[in-house]
This record gives sequence, structure tokens and C-alpha cells, in this order.
Amino acid sequence: MQKRWIYRAIAVAVCAAMAAVAPSSAASVRGGCNHLRLELVMEYEPEERRIKEAEVCMDCGLELADYYAADAGFTGGEYAYDGDPHGFGSFDNSDPEVTVSVRLGLHEGDWTLTSTPEFIDPGEYVLYYEIDYSFFYSVFTESGTARLTILPPQQTGPEPEPEPEPEPEPEPEPEPEPEPEPEPKPEPEPEPEPEPEPEPEPEPEPEPEPEPEPEPEPEPEPEPEPEPEPEPEPEPEPIPGPVPVTNRTLFYGDGSGNFRPGDALTRAELAAVAARTLGGKLCGTPGTTRFSDVPESAWYAPYVARLAEAGVMLGVGDGLFEPGRAVTTGELTLVVERLGTLMDLYPAPLPDSGGVTRAEAAEVFAALLGRDRCPGPQVPAPFADVSPDDAFYAAVAELSAKACQ
Repeated sequence: MQKRWIYRAIAVAVCAAMAAVAPSSAASVRGGCNHLRLELVMEYEPEERRIKEAEVCMDCGLELADYYAADAGFTGGEYAYDGDPHGFGSFDNSDPEVTVSVRLGLHEGDWTLTSTPEFIDPGEYVLYYEIDYSFFYSVFTESGTARLTILPPQQTGPEPEPEPEPEPEPEPEPEPEPEPEPEPKPEPEPEPEPEPEPEPEPEPEPEPEPEPEPEPEPEPEPEPEPEPEPEPEPEPEPIPGPVPVTNRTLFYGDGSGNFRPGDALTRAELAAVAARTLGGKLCGTPGTTRFSDVPESAWYAPYVARLAEAGVMLGVGDGLFEPGRAVTTGELTLVVERLGTLMDLYPAPLPDSGGVTRAEAAEVFAALLGRDRCPGPQVPAPFADVSPDDAFYAAVAELSAKACQ
């Protein structure tokens, strides 16, 4: 305030001097500065990141201005996936005379965050913020966004293409050695006929000479086995990404052996199914429930906290989650789109209705995870109220047991 009175005194002196030197000037025509009129003007200059405070003479146009830094905001960045959490950064370079207050949200206009979140899974995340710069009795508001990207493991850097290994020259096949021709067997000599003598005593017939046994054919030498090709070096194991959800159980019954396919899906049940699909550590420790209508002892509290942390389900406003309310088609659409973006899943068809039943939700999540492309359920659905004749039988069976190996 003292500075403003100094400005006022300087303006009075300047205007009085102008009236004395040039009595015919515009200031003199308007009555000089005998009836000095000063106006205090405050403006926010976003390009310069500052607040302008000026004393303007309404009679002579003289302006005396002072400037105060009003510079605060949030920054993102791009990170390679390393399994550690990454968050948004903040800065405040404002002068002490300027008071800064911020509002944060993962969606524009939904100011539910009290601090910047951290993310582990690969994907692109956006932080919306509004900043109020308070200077005396004036408040100036600025809005903006910050983006944070976590690259998937295979996109951390271009991998050099492996040079093709030269194909080994084919070894000439060994020519088979000619088999030795068998030696001819000697023909037995003819026995001489005995001359007829008077009653000669028959000479004993000579025993035939044994035929020579043929020499055994030499066994052909075995062909030399070709040298085994060198085994390719094993590729390095990729950095682990999100937990695979092929065999994860997503739907459970009511404890009495029933699935209740025709019942409306509640927001608490949708949070549980979506959190099991997303995977990761559940936020079930005390103090993590941000919604006033979600008790920390409720069975769905860890699932709600996990989805709020990942930005998949952020409540309905005023700090409420409405866990017992039936899910609408629009809410299911939004949750499926966010899960598909975070986990790189293929899109799922959505029911054309105002509400969503448990059977319709099972068909949507089976299509989202690709389980509708399995050849068929390999185990029966473990519920008494689900029949093989039902159109949704395969989806319920595949999401309630390890059916698609």
C-alpha cells in the first residue's frame, strides 16, 4: 500500500509540471491535475508469466507500473519402462506477493486429485490442472495440461537388426564304395565212373569236397554325419510387462453356486472385474479409500482404490463412488476403452441397452481379452443357473475358470 501512495505522489507532481509548462495542453484543457483522477489497474500477462499492477492517470494518461512473477505449472516426460513408478513434476517461480493454489484431475473439470499421481504400466497419461494466482483482491486463473509417457519394453530403443548368418556350404555326399563282386563258387569235379570188373568190390565213393564258404561282404562304411549347425544364441528375455490375463478368473458366483446372469451389474462388481483384468498390486491398506461411501472394510474397497489410482474409475463427483448403483452402458464403455488403452487389448462389442447385466458384462470382457476366440469352453461353467443352451455360456465358463490354455 505504501508503494501506491508513492506512485500517486509522483503522478501528481508530473501532471502539475505538465500543466505549468504547457497551459494550453490537453491536461490544461481538462483542468490540469487540480482534480487528479488515478485508477489502479491489475492485469495478468500469460505470455510474460507475470501480473501487472499500474496506477493510471485518467486525465493525462500517465502510467506507472510494477510487475510480479506469476509462474507455476506441471511437467511430464517420457520414460522407458523399468518397473518403477513415474509421476509429474511441478514448479513455482512466483513472487512472494503472489499466492498460488492448484486444482488437479485426470480428466478436465474433474478436480478430485490432491497430489500428482504416479504410474508404472506403459501408456500415455494426461494431467489436467487449473492454477489461481491471487494478488491482493484480484484472482487470475490459468489452465493447462501435462503429458507423461511410459514406453512399452519393446520400444525403449531401436534394436539393431541381426545380420543373417551365412548358410554353411553343403558338404559333398560321400560316394558309395562299390560292393566287391562275389567270387565264383568252384564247380565240383565229376566223379569217375568205375570200370566194370568182375564183381569188383565197390570202391567207396569219395566224399565231395566241401564248397568254400563265400567271403563275407565287407560292410559299407557309415556315411559321415554332417556337422551340427551351431545353435543360435538365445534372444535376451524381454522386460516383463503387465501380468497376462489369459487364465485369470474375473467372475465369481454369489456363494450359493449361482451366477445370477440376469441381475444388473453394479459399480462395485464392475470395479472388481476391471481391477482383476488390470492386475497389479491392490491398494487395500488403511487410509487409501478416497470415497466417502466406500468403507475401508468393504470387500470391493481394494478394487475401487486400484482403479482410482490407475485412472480407470474416478467416481461420480463430490467424493462419491456409488458402489451399489447399476452400471450404465456409457460407464461400461468408458471403463473398457481405458482398459484397452492401458493394456493394448483389442476392442470389445458393447450391449445396446440402457443397463448392463452380469451375463452381458461377461460377454464384453471375454471379447476384450480375446477369450471369445477360443475353440470352446474346455470346462463346464461352475454355476447352477448357467446352462449350455445359454448364449453367454461360453463367456461365463471362460472367465470363471482356467478354460483357455
